[in-house]
Amino acid sequence: MVYTVICLLAILTFIVPLLTILPLALPLELFFLKIFGDGNYSKVGNCVLLSLTIIFFGSMILFYRNFNRQLKLTHRISTGSFILFLSLQLIIVHPLVFYLNTSKDWSRASDGQFILGITDTFPISSFAFVIFGVIIDSFKNCSLDKQPT
Repeated sequence: MVYTVICLLAILTFIVPLLTILPLALPLELFFLKIFGDGNYSKVGNCVLLSLTIIFFGSMILFYRNFNRQLKLTHRISTGSFILFLSLQLIIVHPLVFYLNTSKDWSRASDGQFILGITDTFPISSFAFVIFGVIIDSFKNCSLDKQPT
């Protein structure tokens, strides 16, 4: 819930939503632009979207395994691991939702200011952190219920 509130407040800065694209999505886009060229943005955008989706699910699987291991050893999830998970998801989820939204019409990407559209999708993607919290809580409760006392 805290990450969602922070993200929603960060929208007011206009710079924080843009900064979430820089660490992961921008390098992916530049990489695929080198491969496909400027004239074929739908291919570039689809490749970035596919890459972000793979990274999202890969990170979810890795953290699931880590959380599961922590629960078996300590019967709790460390706060540091959870904050790391949410921090990494910050640079994955926001660009992923942005590219999903843009994929409805790749022609919007020809405008140099289309990146500012992240401010439109940022509130929507911010609620993913509430969903992550609910999933982790239910996973934790379910795992602890299965363990012998």
